[in-house]
Amino acid sequence: MKISVCMATYNGEKYIREQIDSILPQLNNGDELIISDDGSTDNTLKIIETYNSNKIVLLHHRADRRLSTVHAIVCKNFENALKHAKGDVIFLSDQDDIWMSNKISKTLPYFEEYDYIISDCYHITNNLIDFDSSHRGGISPFSSFFSNVKKLGFQGCCSAFNRDLLITALPFPAELYMHDGWIGLLATTTAKVYFLDEKLIAYRIHSQAVTKQGNKNTLFYKIKYRLYLVINVLKRKYKIL
Repeated sequence: MKISVCMATYNGEKYIREQIDSILPQLNNGDELIISDDGSTDNTLKIIETYNSNKIVLLHHRADRRLSTVHAIVCKNFENALKHAKGDVIFLSDQDDIWMSNKISKTLPYFEEYDYIISDCYHITNNLIDFDSSHRGGISPFSSFFSNVKKLGFQGCCSAFNRDLLITALPFPAELYMHDGWIGLLATTTAKVYFLDEKLIAYRIHSQAVTKQGNKNTLFYKIKYRLYLVINVLKRKYKIL
């Protein structure tokens, strides 16, 4: 079973080495870490190139800076990585987290029955992993489609999915700005989803993270976007062009 880890990077020099170091030892020969870089101007590319590993596939990408939000730009960068994935199982990875050493080995057995797996995670605050933390906070994620439309609670960095779901998800809808929500919603309607209670990554919380950039969209836009998601998920499910 070939593994593709898809990572989107942009000016990630501060944390990316720690993340790559946590991923590469878990990959076997033939597996790949696909890194799509969106025009980093710091030392991100130099750090990646120091590995000189045949497991790393480095892609140079440049998203349209006229896109509405930084989330939309990141979404396009992830899509670029996913388009090049050759694996049977695809893991999503942020540039600034840390994977637990058993993330892949703990996740793979569930693909014998399921198509999309999402785990829990620890938090990293001030460069320290809080082993008492939980991203879910003791609350199970929603498993129904419409509950997830309301909450959009899927965490991409905690997820993995099979190639069938990848094929269904690509290409992304033109106005998409949350890749993880899109793939998660598709999974709830077209695939078998499993919520894994184990914490398999340490999710870094810091001021420069995309999730900390804030969502200033109006209520009207949020409703409009969710309607857009629902329409496109249903179109993709029923293969309506």
